[in-house]
Amino acid sequence: MTTLNIWFRKLFSGVDLYTDPLGWTSIHPKLGLYRYEGMAQRRSVPSKPILFLHGTLSSHRAWSKLAEQFWAEGANYIYAVDVESLHNAITMPDFSAYLAEVIRFLLDVERGGEPELALIAYAAGAVNAYRYWLEYADQSRLMMLFLLAAPHDRTMFPLLHEQYIHAGPDNHQPRPSDTFQNFTRVEAVQTQSSTVLVNIFGNLMGPDFDGVVRGLRLPEAINQVLPLDHQSLNKDSRVAKILLGYLQGGYYQVKLKLVGLRLRREDSEGLSGPVAFEVDRQRTPPDTVFQGITERLYLFEERVPPLYTMAYPVTASSATITLQLRDLSNVSGRRRRMYTRLHIPLKKDEGSIHSMQDSEGSDLLWRVACQRMPVVLGESAPESPDIGRGI
Repeated sequence: MTTLNIWFRKLFSGVDLYTDPLGWTSIHPKLGLYRYEGMAQRRSVPSKPILFLHGTLSSHRAWSKLAEQFWAEGANYIYAVDVESLHNAITMPDFSAYLAEVIRFLLDVERGGEPELALIAYAAGAVNAYRYWLEYADQSRLMMLFLLAAPHDRTMFPLLHEQYIHAGPDNHQPRPSDTFQNFTRVEAVQTQSSTVLVNIFGNLMGPDFDGVVRGLRLPEAINQVLPLDHQSLNKDSRVAKILLGYLQGGYYQVKLKLVGLRLRREDSEGLSGPVAFEVDRQRTPPDTVFQGITERLYLFEERVPPLYTMAYPVTASSATITLQLRDLSNVSGRRRRMYTRLHIPLKKDEGSIHSMQDSEGSDLLWRVACQRMPVVLGESAPESPDIGRGI
């Protein structure tokens, strides 16, 4: 769009609009909200709103390359915010309230009542977007949340709450024989959220350290590591291709959740563990390591985040998940072992239950839930027919 056309639009629209040469038009100066209109030829397909959130020392223009690729794929409603505090690496104390106001205006005013959108955030912007999701949960109005190169410092697990339930006639200390009468309920502080989280990170390099810093894996997110540096993760065409695959609903989301856990073999203080979990040879984050009272039954509520989340293409009919348990205590010079493989049919499912024991006789109960990802960009594909597997 030429400069002359820009000024004509400002003159005759009666609104203080500004369109830069990269295709971004200011639609709300106070909120720093921009709409993108690309120059490439575009296919006409249904599209939900897509919102970009930049990182430190950046602006909405950093998304121009990815926005152009999205535009070429048929994305009709592409937006980005320009957050002044992120320009100077200052975190807004009320950032979540600001982002909630941006999303409310975008969906209720700009889009006339659209229920949800997809948010793609980078670096410091991704950390703030994740905190916004933690705070608002099912009220976040996020269909999908993509976190690129985010230096997360924690997951949801430190926010879990444990409550001992005494079901016996007396208020006495639990004994092994009380396992099925008395138990500990583990619940999450947050409410349940249907947002699909995707956490993409590469090699986070910077001037303050010499080594390579990997991004933190989020148990509630699909984690993907790419051989890219920090500056490339919001500009590289390969990242755009991955994002488009998720936005077009080309994957199943598979969550591995703990239902129940009872650990055996205690230390001198009557505790068992700590134990860490590995899924497909990937260790879960440090704050998901579990330590509990020996022989105590721990029951995990549904809204407790999964230990691991995976994505599989819809063209696949099944998946095999390898589970391992690592004992970090090294009691009596030996470590407990658990190694098993779960074969999971890929289809929309309420969940399948799997029970197993480790080498010390500890009991674990898992639930594996599989769900088709929502479609943000393109037509909703029909569910695959349920074909019997035979005997």
